[in-house]
Amino acid sequence: MLVLKNNVHIRSAGISYDRPTYIQHTKNNTANSTITLTKPTTETINNNDLLIIIVMNDNSSATAQWDNSTFKPTGFTFIKTGGDGTSDSHFGIFYRIVDGSEGATVAVSAQSNSDYVGFYIHIAGANDTTPIVNQGTVTVSIGTPTTAVGVTGNADDLGIVMSAYDGADGSPFSTSSGSWVWKDNITNGAAATGVLGGFGLLEYASVNASNCQVDAPEGTINRPNRFCEYTSTSTVGLPRESRTSLAWTLSII
Repeated sequence: MLVLKNNVHIRSAGISYDRPTYIQHTKNNTANSTITLTKPTTETINNNDLLIIIVMNDNSSATAQWDNSTFKPTGFTFIKTGGDGTSDSHFGIFYRIVDGSEGATVAVSAQSNSDYVGFYIHIAGANDTTPIVNQGTVTVSIGTPTTAVGVTGNADDLGIVMSAYDGADGSPFSTSSGSWVWKDNITNGAAATGVLGGFGLLEYASVNASNCQVDAPEGTINRPNRFCEYTSTSTVGLPRESRTSLAWTLSII
C-alpha cells in the first residue's frame, strides 16, 4: 500500500483539496516490451498535482521488469517493483509531481517482451515534496483471494492497492474489504497466458481509528483526528482460474 501526504491545492475550477484525492486515470495494453500511456486530460491537471504510473506484465522469470534507471518512464521517480517466477506476473509503480513539462504520452519499457498493461493516474491534493509515506509487503497467492498487507495512515491519507494476475481469463479483480473501492481492470493476451491488472483506492478517514492524539486546528481547517492511526488490509478477489497473482499496497499523504 502507498500513502500520500496532503497539501491544500486550489484548482482552476475553484475546488480545493486538503488531502490526496483521486481525479481521473487512463489505461492501455500491448503485447510488446514498451507500453505508451496517455496523460488523462478530462479534468484539468495543475502544477504540483501528483501523477502515478502503474504497469504490470506476465513475465514468468524472477528478473525485475522495471527499475530506477533504464526501465522507467522519463521524468518519473521509481517507487517499487515486485513479481517473480512464482507469481508469473510483475508490477512497477512510479510517480511525478506536475510541473507543466509533461508530454501528452509517456513510454514505459519493461525488461521483457510480455503481455503488458498499465494505468496513468492523476491525484490532486497530495504533498508536492514527499507524497509517498508507507509501503506494504508484496503478497503472492495461488487460486485464492489475495490479502494485500495494510499500512498505517491518518485521516488525510489515500491508500492504493494494485494486483496483477497470470492470465486474462476469469472475472475482473474486485475487493471484499468494505473501505476499499476497486477502480479499474485491464487485460491483454490469450485467456490462459495473458495478464490481468487492476487497482483500488482507500480513503483512510473511512477506516476505524486507533492511537488517537489531540490535534489543534490547523489554519481554518479543524482536523481533530488528524493524528489517529488507520490501518486496513485489502482482500483482492481473484479470477476464477487457479493460477497465481500478486498484490501490494501503499499510502499517500
